Amino acid sequence: MKILALDASGPTASAALCQGDRLVALSYADCGLKHSVTLLPMAEELLNRAGWTVADLGLLVVTNGPGSFTGLRIAVSTVKGLALVNGTPCAGVSSLEALAWCHADRDGIVCALMDARRGEFYAATFDILGGIPRRLTQDRALPRDVIETELAAYRQPVRQVLDGTAPCALAHGAALAAKQKTPIQASELVPVYLRKSQAERMAAEAASDRP
Repeated sequence: MKILALDASGPTASAALCQGDRLVALSYADCGLKHSVTLLPMAEELLNRAGWTVADLGLLVVTNGPGSFTGLRIAVSTVKGLALVNGTPCAGVSSLEALAWCHADRDGIVCALMDARRGEFYAATFDILGGIPRRLTQDRALPRDVIETELAAYRQPVRQVLDGTAPCALAHGAALAAKQKTPIQASELVPVYLRKSQAERMAAEAASDRP
């Protein structure tokens, strides 16, 4: 099956083409979150390079959170637009799960981390066995000291892997993870933010200050 996977959950956007377990083509750009003007052209360039069309794709994959609110919306909207052309099935993959798949080269417990700002990290822990990450926790936004306390409870070494240090682009990790997912329709694909946006927080604070 031919797969196109996209990621725009952080500063670096990426796109990957896979056929089965084989990586066919990969592209990434550290473009300062200007994903709205780079992500779709990146996908189109990869398809042209491989000699594929959108109609050839059997699955469209996207990292749908957590991460940059704007980046997630752009990536999910891009995949939805591509999927609607031919009714292509989709898969949404946690950005943290995609990161864990990028580090699945050796067994052991891995904690995938992304900077959530405001003193917190998005975090999820996985047990990698035979090259396949299996969840130990859900995706959460936590202070670093809470994460460290939780990891200490495992009483064995835990690899902490941070977004931006992965040996492969998150789009490739998402494509690998998607093989374990049940495909959905484009209409079911939504971003997963984990917490409120800054605008929503400010509005809530303003409302609480009113008499």
